Amino acid sequence: MRDKFIQIRVSEKEKNEFLKIASERELSLTDLILTDVLKLRDKTKHRKIMNLLNQENFDYSKVSTNINQVAKYVNTNQKIDENTLKEFNNLLRELIILKNKANDLAYKYVMEL
Repeated sequence: MRDKFIQIRVSEKEKNEFLKIASERELSLTDLILTDVLKLRDKTKHRKIMNLLNQENFDYSKVSTNINQVAKYVNTNQKIDENTLKEFNNLLRELIILKNKANDLAYKYVMEL
C-alpha cells in the first residue's frame, strides 16, 4: 500500500514539463515518476495492449457468431450453395487472421513484461 509521501522542489517550468509528459503518456504524476525512476511496468502500455486484445477478442467473437449462423443454415437445409460456402470460407480466413493478430499481441505483451 502506498501511504508515504516524498516532496521535491521543482520550478514552475519543470512542474509543467512533468505534467505534460504524464498527460501525453496517460499516466498520473506518481505513475510517471515510478515508471521512469523505478523502472516499473508502464501502465499505459499495459492498458493499450489489453484494450487491443479485448478488441481482437470481440472481433473474434463476432466472426464466431457468423460461422455458427452459417453452420446452422447448412444443418437446417442439409445443403450448402456455392455463395454460402464462399462466405463460410471467407469467415474462416478472417477468423484465422484475427486469431493470429491476437496471438502476436499477446506475445509482444509478454515480451515487454
